[in-house]
Amino acid sequence: MKKLYVSIVLLIFGNCLAQEHEVYQNIELKNQDKTEITYLIKDYINGKVTADKVFAKFDIETYKSIDVYKEALSLGGSLYQITSDINILSIKREGSNYFVSTMFYWTNKQNDENKNTITVLAIIDFWVLKVDNQWKISNYINYQTKNWSSIQIGNFLYFYHPNHPFDVLKAENANIFYNKFCDFFTIPKSKLIRYYIANNCNDISQLFGYKYFISDSVNDGLCAFYDEENELIATSTSYGEMHLHEIIHAMNVHFPQAHYLLKTGLSCYINDASSRNQENIFHFNKFENYIKTNNLNFEKFEEFENIDEITSFQYVTGPLICNAIYRKGGKKLLLEYLNNTKTSDELKKKLIKDFKIKSFKEFFINEVKYYKAQGKSLLYI
Repeated sequence: MKKLYVSIVLLIFGNCLAQEHEVYQNIELKNQDKTEITYLIKDYINGKVTADKVFAKFDIETYKSIDVYKEALSLGGSLYQITSDINILSIKREGSNYFVSTMFYWTNKQNDENKNTITVLAIIDFWVLKVDNQWKISNYINYQTKNWSSIQIGNFLYFYHPNHPFDVLKAENANIFYNKFCDFFTIPKSKLIRYYIANNCNDISQLFGYKYFISDSVNDGLCAFYDEENELIATSTSYGEMHLHEIIHAMNVHFPQAHYLLKTGLSCYINDASSRNQENIFHFNKFENYIKTNNLNFEKFEEFENIDEITSFQYVTGPLICNAIYRKGGKKLLLEYLNNTKTSDELKKKLIKDFKIKSFKEFFINEVKYYKAQGKSLLYI
């Protein structure tokens, strides 16, 4: 899953305050359509009208959240909850419909008012349709995929770009894995998971109308994510029809009391799905080298950020914790953790008790040794 750097998450949600978004254009509009569309976007983003009143019928019937813009790119919360102003950069017509290019940003307050700067959160294109003489917002993903191919195989409804060499066998194996996975954890199977295969990471962002997002500068191009609200996977050709890491994330919604490191950890650990197109051992080796020259406070390991653009600490600490749990108590102990460790304090207390931990640093170093001796994950489905 494409994850935001912790510092970026703090930057974004440090700006979460209940206030109205200022929505404006730089040039006064003298076009009735564009004026009406501007007010539509402004009223919706500021919560004056609900999604079921302003989105097209297809979106209401297809997506649980109706609005996919606000859930996209693993943001971890609604886009509209973030304190930001919205500059409408352009409203361009295509047939009877319009694309509304919007820039979400906030002003960085400084002591010298003449030196204020802005931070751009995102640039997003909203697709606005004319339906029965009314303007309706529709998710950009519907427009972007209108010329894509689609096929349903088992629980997955695949959508893939024109140049993708679709592999039916991989799709069938993905469905087999998903069903075995759900049976193993005794969780209900989704009736339908929408699975989108874009060309690359940049195309995944564009799939949802994002021309720019703040994490772009720290992302190396290998990304994907699972939208649990809408049961939707977005990945790229490099991962294809069987992106195990994201399929495993389908369990997240069924374990609301599980710490995020367990959820991320299992998405790397089960079947050695790993992350970022690298084996788990690749990330573990980076971890070992990194801690030799960096002094970290392991009592706050859940706050660790990233080793580099490829390796996030959660891709190390998460699967190592899962390895320790499964090695000690198998499925039974793993379920105990998934159902009782929502907070970091709860996770740490249980780890300390179950593994008699005196130093979390030593715990993780030793767990790397255990994993290397095993040669692979202990949990294959």
